[in-house]
Amino acid sequence: RTLDDDSNRSFGFSYESRVHDNLGLGVEYLNYRYDFTPPDTAPGLAHAQTVQFVAHKYFNLSELLHPFLGFGFGVSQTTVSYDIPTKSYDNYEFNLALQIMAGLELRFDRNFGISMEVKSLYNDAGGSGNEYDASATGVFIGMSLLY
Repeated sequence: RTLDDDSNRSFGFSYESRVHDNLGLGVEYLNYRYDFTPPDTAPGLAHAQTVQFVAHKYFNLSELLHPFLGFGFGVSQTTVSYDIPTKSYDNYEFNLALQIMAGLELRFDRNFGISMEVKSLYNDAGGSGNEYDASATGVFIGMSLLY
């Protein structure tokens, strides 16, 4: 079974500790939804959540520009739900989640920056015998608070 190609209502939050100026280790939470068209029923909703350990390698090109590469690994839960006339259907699946990312942080001073990154998230749906593949690629824009 497949989910629609475009996800919507994506949200992410991460906490990162800068081990050095050029290495960050942390935890990240991602939450995103897909529309889902089950066979012979009204449209449903697929909701995916991941919690991952992440690492970023920063390249300090200047005081302002800090491009980075990163990876993450953790767990994912995908919930698929829809209603048919006689009952509601909910299915929960747990998977291994892996991601790679590349981005740019604009650090305006020592404690504040804006970042943009492209992520590719892989959910191991087939390897664990699950039905739904919630793998995704997206662009995220965020704020860096450094202390």
